[in-house]
Amino acid sequence: MAEPFRRLLQALRFERDAFVWMDFNDRATGDALIFVIMTTVGLLLSSGNTIFGLVTSGRGLNALFGTFLDGVIFWLLFSAILLFVIRMLFQAPANYPILLRTVGFAYPAMLIQIFTSRINVHPLFDFLLGAIWFLLIVAAGVRYESRIRSERVYGAVGLSMVLWIIVSSILGPGFF
Repeated sequence: MAEPFRRLLQALRFERDAFVWMDFNDRATGDALIFVIMTTVGLLLSSGNTIFGLVTSGRGLNALFGTFLDGVIFWLLFSAILLFVIRMLFQAPANYPILLRTVGFAYPAMLIQIFTSRINVHPLFDFLLGAIWFLLIVAAGVRYESRIRSERVYGAVGLSMVLWIIVSSILGPGFF
């Protein structure tokens, strides 16, 4: 498991080697899923919950599984939306498994919310900082994968996030 964590750190620093590794390593899809689940658990625990409290009560288990499901649905649907935007709107090549890996390895950037919330910054700022870092990592991966010009990559990733917000508002609360 040391290799995926090394690649995660590279992705968080926007290093191209991480995205090359994701491109050629099929196992990275499972690693991306693990990172999504670990991130959702980290965010849930940072909100004041304890592991013992989550696994010993019905309400805690409901919150735990609901959080897992939210993270995994976001991972799958955001990657699918990104694939649609890249292929259909920008007419560029894209590969769903590689986009899954990229989004999964970018998802831990949302953990920045834990640290910024400790210094009493506005909660919206915490979320936006994590979301922007997440989107920049995804853009770096898409730029490698699809070979789209930088300004178009940022447009594709931003449009995908807007479409995700629309889809999540249709799905209802708990999907954002």
